[in-house]
Amino acid sequence: MELFGPFMPDLFETRRLGELDRLGSDIVDFGEAGNLRLVVQCKGFEKPIFGDSQLQQCLQEIAKYSSSGPQVESYWLALNRAVIDSQHRNKIQCQLDHLVTSGKVTDARLLDFNQIISTLEEVVVNCLRQWASQRQEQSAQEHADNLAVVDYLSDVPFKFADMTRSNPSHYFSELVRNERNDRPQTQFGKDRKPPRILLKGSFGYGKTSALLAASALLLRSDIRPIYLRAADLKDTEAFGSGYGLLAEILGSFVPEDADLSDLASSLAIDTLRREFKHSDDWVLLIDAIDESPFSNNPSKLAALWGGAIDAGLPVLVSVRSELVDQREREFTINPKSLKNDLFQVLDLDEWTDELIGQFLESFSEKQAGMPSSEYLELQALVADGNYQQAYGDIPRRPLFLGMLAEDIWHSRASPKRLCDLYESYFTMKFERDRYSGGYNRPFEFLQREGLDETLRLLFLAMEEIASAINEKYMAAMTGGSNEVRNLGYLSRDEIDGVLRRVRLDGVGPTELALHSVVVPAGRDRHTKQMLFRFAHASFEDYFNARWLFRRSILPGDESNDAVKRFYSEMT
Repeated sequence: MELFGPFMPDLFETRRLGELDRLGSDIVDFGEAGNLRLVVQCKGFEKPIFGDSQLQQCLQEIAKYSSSGPQVESYWLALNRAVIDSQHRNKIQCQLDHLVTSGKVTDARLLDFNQIISTLEEVVVNCLRQWASQRQEQSAQEHADNLAVVDYLSDVPFKFADMTRSNPSHYFSELVRNERNDRPQTQFGKDRKPPRILLKGSFGYGKTSALLAASALLLRSDIRPIYLRAADLKDTEAFGSGYGLLAEILGSFVPEDADLSDLASSLAIDTLRREFKHSDDWVLLIDAIDESPFSNNPSKLAALWGGAIDAGLPVLVSVRSELVDQREREFTINPKSLKNDLFQVLDLDEWTDELIGQFLESFSEKQAGMPSSEYLELQALVADGNYQQAYGDIPRRPLFLGMLAEDIWHSRASPKRLCDLYESYFTMKFERDRYSGGYNRPFEFLQREGLDETLRLLFLAMEEIASAINEKYMAAMTGGSNEVRNLGYLSRDEIDGVLRRVRLDGVGPTELALHSVVVPAGRDRHTKQMLFRFAHASFEDYFNARWLFRRSILPGDESNDAVKRFYSEMT
């Protein structure tokens, strides 16, 4: 019971069940419907060798059950000794076959010591598969409930291997299926070379949605995805060793009411290791590695990647672009073989007008009542190809679109108040960034100063960065500076200078990139310093307008139309 019980939760010892105990059964399984489906008779022998005396006792047990036992689907005779003699085994099997032909049972097994182990492994594997499938369905439902805006749109654009494609979820699941069909049988375990993909995208691009959509496609192909939130992974386990990663995987889908002893847990982990090594049925999905407190530790990341390699599983990891762009080697170099890349990068791209139109249509179908006139205007704007002209280049991603559609549907915002939408989006982005995945990204300044003051200073930092970029551009255009390189960018030192001026003490460019709309943009070819830019031109224009408005400076002729529009809305 200690070993089988955790993986067969409907097992009972018959000494607690009165009549069944007197009928010669020791353990029974009633199944989910409460109908008796399995009877186990256990025989323990003190002598280490199974001989004639032990044989007779076994035959008597079977005869007793044949005479008075209940009719069930399965009957197991479990022994604590191995039946080595083939004649002994044949006589027992003959009696078991008689149980089947008589109609007493559908299936009858002899489980001597060796068969108990193999049957236990079979039970554990089936249980783990069932738990994993149930947990994946729960994860998908939890994410759908959290979105509560619109169903996932699959046909989103992405870049992979220098080519632009669409539908990243289907593409990854197809890679997994193809590898499973084409892989030589001699390749298994850590010698296997499965697809390992880094799903990269900025905030609000739908990385988690794409991950869970891929999971659903894999399930339909009889492949079992293992979905892990990186924020839940522990330092000493997944980021510590291959065995630790297996323990984390097990813990991710074991039900809360499953009481696994240390022995049962060890058995399950060892079974998982063998299952992963020899099976094509599993895929590992790690969501939002940037939300883990250990993502800033190269040795911890290398331990995690090494565990994934040892398991021999296909892997799909989602990550913020800002992190990969600054520390590419830690995410692409194989920690066990510098000759091979660990991950290939799948880079999510902005949505097309067609996708935006589909999004708005799907959103409308889910709402009660008729759309507002403003919402119909928004749909018409998209259909006519004027969406970016009206809203700028930022809202081409599901999170912004969800906010925009919600506000306009309920007439909480007018399409003409673009500056309000941008302010709301930047605020929401920071708050969602902070608490995404149930983990609070480390940001000491926030803990010290509070949310309102941190947001105020972040807005100031964005304004100063936009102004500094604009000054660099104007100096180059008027010939007042020989610094014409890297227009539209600020160096790491320049970013640090801005952060000091606005009193964001202790916040560096890395933290700023994760919590703002400034992103890494390569390195200066002369100074080798990291460069940063605004992720979207329209946000640069928005913060430029804010900088001018705060100083009561009117936009000049050199300001573009977007800056002037933002400014006019602020007055």
